[in-house]
Amino acid sequence: MVLKRLTGAKGLGKVGASIFAREAQLVWDVFYPRADGPALKAAERLDLPAETEPLVALAGSRERFVRLMAALTRAALDGPAPAVSDAARR
Repeated sequence: MVLKRLTGAKGLGKVGASIFAREAQLVWDVFYPRADGPALKAAERLDLPAETEPLVALAGSRERFVRLMAALTRAALDGPAPAVSDAARR
């Protein structure tokens, strides 16, 4: 519902609203915890849980969870660095 309202803003589509929500969840409870498609796909590829609540527990704090979601999204878009892939397999 909140994401749909965000897309009503001029120039903000689904992807932009999703990016905003991912970053804003650090300070806005309405968005926390948010893990969406790209981040969950990257988590699965790295043998991490592919569900929100286990990732929240794994991160250990709200700030770390938000950072983890951003990193997983980047990994989904750019591919994980070799060091990240190696560490995930240990």
